[in-house]
Amino acid sequence: MPRWWGYLLLLSCCFGFCSSVMANNEEDELVTISQTASSSENQVDSHAILESRHEATLSTELSSKIVEIPIEPGQSFKKGQLLIRFDCDSQEADQAKALADLNTNEKAYKSAVKLYDLGIISKLERVQAEDNYKKSQADLRKINSVLKKCTIYAPYDGDVVHIYVHENEISNPSRPLMSIVDNKNLTIKLFVPSNWLKWIKVGTPFEVKFDETDKSYAAEVTEIGDQIDPASQTVALYGKLSQADSQLIAGMSGVASFKDKNPHG
Repeated sequence: MPRWWGYLLLLSCCFGFCSSVMANNEEDELVTISQTASSSENQVDSHAILESRHEATLSTELSSKIVEIPIEPGQSFKKGQLLIRFDCDSQEADQAKALADLNTNEKAYKSAVKLYDLGIISKLERVQAEDNYKKSQADLRKINSVLKKCTIYAPYDGDVVHIYVHENEISNPSRPLMSIVDNKNLTIKLFVPSNWLKWIKVGTPFEVKFDETDKSYAAEVTEIGDQIDPASQTVALYGKLSQADSQLIAGMSGVASFKDKNPHG
């Protein structure tokens, strides 16, 4: 056999081995890519918003001078804490007068009952004394209800978002005074395709990552909306965080990720 045939045979073997190795590497890469794609298909995402269960814009029915706002925007408060106080000197004067009238008419009514029982006065006079007494009671209740509006107390623990008025201004019934929010009782709201209801139930776990904190949090579905939007074919979901975080506040948004239990359904 000529020597150059041996060189050709050696080169042929080397080429075949290299081709086999490359083929095996390409197959391994295809398996890896296939596994990654499969994992991605099993995860579905949806935009999520963090909402407070308690938030309000405070207002008043009074047209009165604001004498005290003992809190600033961004500050926290406790339930029952004073938020706004109005000048109610005239109402307090009306209350004092109503109390005096009530005492007078109560005494007159009790006296009329005794006199009627003795046959000294007529039934009509006794009824008139009773009516005056009841009217005094109603007047006092009305004034007391107005006085309750002279102070606004926090309905729950929370934070001040914005204050729209200043001390010494006159309040207007149509004007907002202060907006407040409870950042401790938060809920996650998201809209998902209605066909996700095939596998999403109350208690289904998911993960949510908020843009503002760049952190991921464990959560679970607590409520499913009772109506599907016919135009977008979406349904509202509500969820709660597994653990509270003081960094989280209402209005934050991010992405909720679910492990699709029925990716081909």
